[in-house]
Amino acid sequence: MSEPLLFELGRPDRPSPRLPAPGVKTRPIDDLVPAALRRKSPLAIASLSEPEVARHFAR
Repeated sequence: MSEPLLFELGRPDRPSPRLPAPGVKTRPIDDLVPAALRRKSPLAIASLSEPEVARHFAR
């Protein structure tokens, strides 16, 4: 049985989840991670909801 990968199920037009405010003082990423260690391009992750991911692995 062939099943699509999670990356194949996601769509780029779907918004990613919004996280609540952390409740603590935040610092810019530039202060925390040196430029040489930061990504040059965005991480390619699938835009799926938590239930979609759970269904994928629970089959």
